[in-house]
Amino acid sequence: MTTTDTQISPFIDAFGDARTELVEGAAEIARQSINTYSIAAQVLGEQQRLNYRAFQQWISGVANAHAQLRQRLMESYGAASSELIEVYEKGFQSGETVLQKVVSSRGHEPVPGYDELNVQEIQKLLADSDVELATRVRDYERPRKRREGVLHAADAQLSKA
Repeated sequence: MTTTDTQISPFIDAFGDARTELVEGAAEIARQSINTYSIAAQVLGEQQRLNYRAFQQWISGVANAHAQLRQRLMESYGAASSELIEVYEKGFQSGETVLQKVVSSRGHEPVPGYDELNVQEIQKLLADSDVELATRVRDYERPRKRREGVLHAADAQLSKA
């Protein structure tokens, strides 16, 4: 062995020890990272499971509430219940409130096709009408759509009489 090798040897040994510690430290960090990742994945998975379960319970609750309402309609209204349930279902699907659909199913339109008319069409109809039609329109409109323009036009026609 030469003098240079003897002088460098302690540095090589120290460097080797540092490299070994570095590799062992990196391995420990990797193990901890894997454990941390595993725990995070478990927590996220559990959160997803809980969210899914809560959503299922909510959907089930909504379905049960609708089933209970249908049952109450059948019990309360006897023979007319099938019509009310149909009105209820259509109202739920169209976004109208159940009350609006039930109320509109009880009365006869003041004129055929009234429910499809817009405010301007009803105002024009009322401008050429008599007191009887204005009264029917007002009485029909108030518990249902309550459109201000229609109610004002009906009241204006009635005040002329």
